[in-house]
Amino acid sequence: HEYAAQNGISVLEMALAFVQQQPTIDVAICGVNDLDQFEALLESSKRKVDIGSFAQFAIEHAQMLDPTQWDFL
Repeated sequence: HEYAAQNGISVLEMALAFVQQQPTIDVAICGVNDLDQFEALLESSKRKVDIGSFAQFAIEHAQMLDPTQWDFL
């Protein structure tokens, strides 16, 4: 959220940019709960966001990557 705010983009725009930059993904399927979410998705999909490398957001901590190790207490 902090990166998106500092760069004047929404978290939705950032997420869509990530998906669009993946060479193995041809189409993104998104679900919405209401008209407001649908309109936000449409607007966000029109804006082309170039974040460059997403490597800066990589998570390598094994406990965070493995849901069986998540502590829900």
